[in-house]
Amino acid sequence: MKQCPKCSSIMDDDANFCNSCGGNLSDVQVQQPSQEMGNTATEAQYNKQGNQVFVDSEEQTIACIGSNYLQNFLIGGQISKGIGVLTQKRFYYNGKNYAGDIKQLKSTTEEGVVSIEDITFTSFMHSRKPGYLITAIFILLCTLIFAYINRYDMESIFTFGLSAAAIFFILYFCIRSTLFTVSFPGGSFGFDISAYPISEIRDFQRQLHLLKDNLKEKVVR
Repeated sequence: MKQCPKCSSIMDDDANFCNSCGGNLSDVQVQQPSQEMGNTATEAQYNKQGNQVFVDSEEQTIACIGSNYLQNFLIGGQISKGIGVLTQKRFYYNGKNYAGDIKQLKSTTEEGVVSIEDITFTSFMHSRKPGYLITAIFILLCTLIFAYINRYDMESIFTFGLSAAAIFFILYFCIRSTLFTVSFPGGSFGFDISAYPISEIRDFQRQLHLLKDNLKEKVVR
């Protein structure tokens, strides 16, 4: 991995530019992590400020949301997004927690640990941006009005108006916000998944529910 000298973000080994600030990474040397992510959990890790980070040394990391943000934080960087680590026993989270109406999300910085058996459910919430739809309808109405007033130039008015309205209709149907939430008694932790690979989110969700299913089987036995 490479660490950006400007913003301390962690990038892939072959990255030439930082995705966060655009800094040049071509001359930055590749760093070898002290311990591979996804194997055993970190042993009493501390960042440069001396704060203990995340996972108990006896636990194994099963899945992670925000791997790059976690690596950046472990070497002393700042948390710009939420981080979630799933072990065989607990769910650890730190960073920005999104909650509220998905059309007007509010974020708070939180840190906590939840036992796997206490997690009630996970969910995806989707929301489109109504402003695009309203704009498209407004353009259509204006097009009809102008076409009625100026009947001699109806063809050009309709061509321009319908083209502009179509653009906003496409934006309305193609652009949406998605929130992934892990819920538990007394609260929840929400990730704005536009910042994470969807495969990472899906793997986290699958591993979490597999762990819960295993716990239920042990209780039945």
